[in-house]
Amino acid sequence: MPELQEIAAHYDRSVSQLAIRYALAKGTLPLPKDNHPEYVAQNADVDFEITVADMAVLDAIEMPY
Repeated sequence: MPELQEIAAHYDRSVSQLAIRYALAKGTLPLPKDNHPEYVAQNADVDFEITVADMAVLDAIEMPY
């Protein structure tokens, strides 16, 4: 989804990191899974805040499920 890529790029983070931070901001516990040490470390590096405006954009994205 281009919106996710744009917002992630704004914070200089991956879409995975953005998704983890978003889940934490919503009060849920994300359970990312990866076997590659590089990605495991990257998934743990989510010490940033998503702005209220960006949270609103993320909230408005309709998930196709």
